[in-house]
Amino acid sequence: MCREEALALSSLKAEGKLGNARLVATVKEVAPTSMAKNDDELGVGEFVSKYFSNGEVFLDINQDFYEALGARSIASVKLKSWNPFKIFQEFGEMQKRMDDKGISGNLRGDARLLGGVMVVQKGGPVSYVSYEDLGTPFDEGALLRALASAQGR
Repeated sequence: MCREEALALSSLKAEGKLGNARLVATVKEVAPTSMAKNDDELGVGEFVSKYFSNGEVFLDINQDFYEALGARSIASVKLKSWNPFKIFQEFGEMQKRMDDKGISGNLRGDARLLGGVMVVQKGGPVSYVSYEDLGTPFDEGALLRALASAQGR
């Protein structure tokens, strides 16, 4: 869930755990959401104010970032289980986690695309990639270790 990742990253930045790393997000759309008070309030504004207040947000209209992450979609996700009771249980656990964090989804736009997180060294290559895994919490520890390594710490 991209909002969960964004909230985690923004919180890490606010806590000073990302050091001087620049925090950047790309969004694929600016469609109004169910939380919008009127047609002029765009989904990006809600995303920034509620989930990503400690970084910069850019519109990726051509979905270049999505392509760099392998153009993955929900349709390409392999189920962890074929047991419908297990799937229902995992969905319920994910929904509770989102509710506990005050995260609501945007299903007006294209919710089938999967994103991720990249660490890109200044003037250098991508040194870490974490692919969004539907229903799995973001691994903050792995990101912090990759960031420390990229910064030579």
